Amino acid sequence: MFTTILKYELKYFLRNKIISVLFAVLIAITFYALYNGSTFYKKQTSVIEKLKVKDSTAFQTIIQNFKAGDTLTADAKWKYKNLQRASWAIFDNRFNVFWQPKPISVINIGNRDVYPYYQEIMPVSLYMRLFKNEISNPNSLLIGNIDFSYVILFLMPLFIISLLFNFISENKEKGIQSFLETNATSFSNYLYCRLAFYILIIVAILLLLFSMAYFLFFKDVSGILFLKIFIYSIFYSLFWIVICFGVNKLNKTSVFNISFLISLWLCFSILIPSVANQVAAYKYPINTEEISKNIRRVQLNGDNKEYSNVLKKFYSKYPQYYNNDTSETTLFSLAYLAQGQLSDLEGDSLLNGICEKMLLKQKFLKRISYLDPCMYLQNKYADLTETNLIDYVDYLKRLQRFNKELKLFYFKKAFTDDKMDLTYYQKMPKWK
Repeated sequence: MFTTILKYELKYFLRNKIISVLFAVLIAITFYALYNGSTFYKKQTSVIEKLKVKDSTAFQTIIQNFKAGDTLTADAKWKYKNLQRASWAIFDNRFNVFWQPKPISVINIGNRDVYPYYQEIMPVSLYMRLFKNEISNPNSLLIGNIDFSYVILFLMPLFIISLLFNFISENKEKGIQSFLETNATSFSNYLYCRLAFYILIIVAILLLLFSMAYFLFFKDVSGILFLKIFIYSIFYSLFWIVICFGVNKLNKTSVFNISFLISLWLCFSILIPSVANQVAAYKYPINTEEISKNIRRVQLNGDNKEYSNVLKKFYSKYPQYYNNDTSETTLFSLAYLAQGQLSDLEGDSLLNGICEKMLLKQKFLKRISYLDPCMYLQNKYADLTETNLIDYVDYLKRLQRFNKELKLFYFKKAFTDDKMDLTYYQKMPKWK
């Protein structure tokens, strides 16, 4: 029976013009989604490579200025002197940090188009520049980016619904239902054989889509990782096949079936995620305005009394940096460093609070996702491609640690009045 049904259903599938058009559209959108994801990935990696070159060039300039320090030109002497004094040099240097995308992120952009993936920072005060160079395009965020995960999560269920919405009701509407039901055993076998055929068709289509992704757009991606994503996608598609079969078993009309199935699709793909995000935003509100007062230049009024007060507060927290030199020049240079660090302490506390809320929000949404296969698969895609919120928070944490390393590098010399030399500059922390 299965062989006969297989031949009949295959002919019917191939001759169905509507299904053929939908299949062609699915392939075309998949190719565009992969191309779009690949373009997005290449753009980000290209920007990051330019930043690496920029940082390397800046460091080479430091070395050249040191080597030119013994010349007689006033400009060379000034640069050399500026590089030697840590309390001055810390204000002149800029550092670029970045959230490096993985090659697998081509199939799932995730949060990479929502949050900045690079920033320019100044070690004297991290938050003075951290949130100034927002690079996300509001229009892009409103529309969203079509990637491969979009095809699997949202379009594949629609394609399955178009195949199976009249899986049983079609026979009733064609007037052959009574004939098929004359033998209940044969009819059950007939239904399950047809269902097995469509499962094979869906798996074959998924295999085709993933083959397109793997052979056309990937080079350095783990085959095991790719296989995991493929298996999760199969189970997600099987969920929709079972849903379609269950709705057909209600013995309603095809119009009812497709209306009900589309409603379920809207519920799982849009309604539940939207409501869950609204509830999460209410439960764990994130107010970035709290950190806005740290996004400014380190400013002091300019009198020795204020400098002394700032340093007194700083030394109470960091006694290891105590410097008893009370000359105006020393007070001026060290007070700005101290104020920058005190501002960063407050900024660290605010950012850590924001990150904690972001992770609580993510944890809440992850629990909700167990009730919604669309949300669940979306989370799995983001986890496996390292484009989720947890990875972004980890990037922010690493950024904080890097800035502390830079400050320690400069503070060791600034508060001891030791001059920085070329050997010491070679030990400057590098972003990893």
